[in-house]
Amino acid sequence: MSLRDILTEDCICFLNGDTKGKALSQLVDLLSQKEGHVKRSELARAVSTREQLMSTGIGLGIAVPHVRLPEISRPVVVVGLHKAGITDYESLDGRDDRQAFSIFVRQLAEALHAHGRLLSVTVHPKTSKPGDWDGPIAQDWATIGAAVDRFRVMTYGYHWSMGAPGPIAPRWWMEDVLAYATSVVPPNRVYVGLHFYGHDWSGPSGGSVVWEDAQALIDAYGAVPRWQDTDAWGRAVAEPWFSYTDSLGQPHEVWYVDTASVAARLELVQQYGLGGIVIWRLGGEDPGNWATIATTLRPPDAVHPPVAHQE
Repeated sequence: MSLRDILTEDCICFLNGDTKGKALSQLVDLLSQKEGHVKRSELARAVSTREQLMSTGIGLGIAVPHVRLPEISRPVVVVGLHKAGITDYESLDGRDDRQAFSIFVRQLAEALHAHGRLLSVTVHPKTSKPGDWDGPIAQDWATIGAAVDRFRVMTYGYHWSMGAPGPIAPRWWMEDVLAYATSVVPPNRVYVGLHFYGHDWSGPSGGSVVWEDAQALIDAYGAVPRWQDTDAWGRAVAEPWFSYTDSLGQPHEVWYVDTASVAARLELVQQYGLGGIVIWRLGGEDPGNWATIATTLRPPDAVHPPVAHQE
């Protein structure tokens, strides 16, 4: 099968919206017309869920939103073209955007601070300068960190849905990221990202799950949860996982988050004197997470909140 077999003129549209959400909605509309047997709401939910895991922008003004649904057994492609382009700050073009993004953040911070407002910026993880792919390369941590009030690091995604299964945020890697972050940004401005999601891998990719989904899979397939304390090199991991075989005989490997893994990561706030935590994403998480966060971060000396810059 070649691309010309599945990409026809009626699969292409011009996008009218000026935001990523509007563009995705228009593409879902077109896809729904092509695949009339699949509910539009199901398509929209699947596309949104995938995009929440990580931007599908790949740079050079190109994004490749994609999903896999059991109701669709063959490849289906729709293409959207936008004359002006759509801004997606999660898919910057590496060194080409580095200076421009830094100037934008600095000017935005100055404008907000003039009105007594705070600026939070979320950045891709990296363990050294400049980074190993376009996202973090486009973000000059020292320059951005000097301008913003809250520097939020996405310390998750070490293993992701389109790669091999494994811990989503091994603690040793989080420590490497935070060690670099606090070497170039004042520690009390740095916020560590905690993931409340997981992945269920089968074959070459994985679907998104949360704690509630993981518990349902454990109950349905009699899976045995395991705790990965360290990796083969003795480095701290601190994440739960399990494996199971589905009704079609396909093996699965699931990595997820529970209260114990959250507790292991909250220690990093005090260890590095951080401003606090940010979470991705809410809904379906282990109920015990909230009590653990409250008891760990409640002491007044456990968090270091930022203050607005005074020029």
